[in-house]
Amino acid sequence: MSAFPATTVRVTGIEPFTENKVRITLEMIVDVNRLAEVSSEMLRATVKRPQKKK
Repeated sequence: MSAFPATTVRVTGIEPFTENKVRITLEMIVDVNRLAEVSSEMLRATVKRPQKKK
Protein backbone atom coordinates (compact mmCIF):
# COMPACT_ATOMS: atom_id res chain seq x y z
CA MET A 1 0.00 0.00 0.00
CA SER A 2 1.22 3.47 -0.87
CA ALA A 3 2.05 5.97 1.86
CA PHE A 4 0.47 8.75 -0.22
CA PRO A 5 -3.28 9.28 -0.51
CA ALA A 6 -4.98 8.25 -3.74
CA THR A 7 -5.53 10.77 -6.49
CA THR A 8 -9.16 11.92 -6.67
CA VAL A 9 -10.67 12.65 -10.07
CA ARG A 10 -14.09 14.25 -10.44
CA VAL A 11 -15.95 15.23 -13.61
CA THR A 12 -17.02 18.85 -13.24
CA GLY A 13 -18.52 19.43 -16.68
CA ILE A 14 -19.52 17.87 -19.98
CA GLU A 15 -20.39 20.05 -22.95
CA PRO A 16 -20.72 19.60 -26.71
CA PHE A 17 -17.55 20.48 -28.62
CA THR A 18 -18.33 19.50 -32.21
CA GLU A 19 -20.97 17.31 -33.83
CA ASN A 20 -19.22 14.10 -32.74
CA LYS A 21 -17.05 15.25 -29.81
CA VAL A 22 -17.63 16.43 -26.25
CA ARG A 23 -15.44 18.41 -23.88
CA ILE A 24 -15.08 16.85 -20.42
CA THR A 25 -13.70 19.02 -17.62
CA LEU A 26 -12.02 17.20 -14.73
CA GLU A 27 -10.90 18.20 -11.28
CA MET A 28 -7.91 16.25 -9.96
CA ILE A 29 -6.78 16.34 -6.35
CA VAL A 30 -3.24 14.99 -6.13
CA ASP A 31 -0.89 14.68 -3.17
CA VAL A 32 2.06 17.01 -3.83
CA ASN A 33 4.44 14.08 -3.28
CA ARG A 34 2.83 12.26 -6.24
CA LEU A 35 2.43 15.27 -8.52
CA ALA A 36 5.43 14.46 -10.74
CA GLU A 37 4.32 10.83 -11.08
CA VAL A 38 0.74 11.73 -12.00
CA SER A 39 1.87 14.47 -14.42
CA SER A 40 4.19 11.98 -16.13
CA GLU A 41 1.36 9.45 -16.51
CA MET A 42 -0.93 12.11 -18.02
CA LEU A 43 1.77 13.21 -20.46
CA ARG A 44 2.37 9.62 -21.62
CA ALA A 45 -1.38 9.10 -22.12
CA THR A 46 -1.58 12.29 -24.20
CA VAL A 47 1.36 11.30 -26.41
CA LYS A 48 -0.13 7.84 -27.02
CA ARG A 49 -3.30 9.30 -28.57
CA PRO A 50 -3.83 8.20 -32.16
CA GLN A 51 -2.64 10.89 -34.55
CA LYS A 52 -4.94 12.16 -37.31
CA LYS A 53 -4.01 11.12 -40.85
CA LYS A 54 -3.42 13.98 -43.29
